Amino acid sequence: MLHSPNITREVRYAQGERQIVLWSRELDPATDEWFESSVTCSVSFDLGEIRTQLGNRLIVPGTARNGDTVIELWTIPGWTGGWDVTSQVPSTPLGVPNPSSSLQVSIGIVGGGSFVPPQGRSARPPIVREEVYRGSGLGSADFIAFDPFGRFIHVLSQSPPAIFALDLSVDGASPIEVAGPSDLIGLDSARSIVPRTHLDYGRVYLLHHVGLFPGTDELLKSVIYDPDDDGIFDSFQSLDAVQFETAFPPNSLDYSGFAWWWVD
Repeated sequence: MLHSPNITREVRYAQGERQIVLWSRELDPATDEWFESSVTCSVSFDLGEIRTQLGNRLIVPGTARNGDTVIELWTIPGWTGGWDVTSQVPSTPLGVPNPSSSLQVSIGIVGGGSFVPPQGRSARPPIVREEVYRGSGLGSADFIAFDPFGRFIHVLSQSPPAIFALDLSVDGASPIEVAGPSDLIGLDSARSIVPRTHLDYGRVYLLHHVGLFPGTDELLKSVIYDPDDDGIFDSFQSLDAVQFETAFPPNSLDYSGFAWWWVD
């Protein structure tokens, strides 16, 4: 979830269970001693695959007893005396172009002053939890992509095959379908959706499939283009694995700041 010279933060859980452990390891710069702390949280649904953003926000999805998809947005508040992430991010809603091309993220001591070990701090502030969706309108809701700026999420469904967008800046927002089988071949074989920054094209989303590109023995790869980064897809491309490696060499994609946040 977060790595830096002063703090590591991890989310520990098992899919299908109903318990999450938020674990941190923090450095006292005065003594070079590391301190660990954790908090355990329970949910009322079977957990899916959690997504994180900026080291202090989580998308916590799951399935309720009645089969409904449940999605919660969690925010880890700063704990006075400890290390935390601060950031400058746009608050533009889904469908509005992103005015910022990069995230401004830094690490500092909450409240200013000197570092205080966890056992010497005041009570840990509670996690802020908000249910942003509950229902059956996201299909099978198999995989989720969390916008790096935290504005919205994209939900990949295999049954029926579709990709939905859910605005996190609006209370009670309804999901909208932003891609379907007519846009991408083999959408029902996609197993993940991942946002990346392309050095020439801007925001792209990569879909990894278990199915083959038609007429070949190469795995299917899909690319979705969103150059204005508003969350509404502009164009789509289906490639085989060889074509993808040619069109998207490793140095063309910025992988920083997505799966794990590293902050200097």
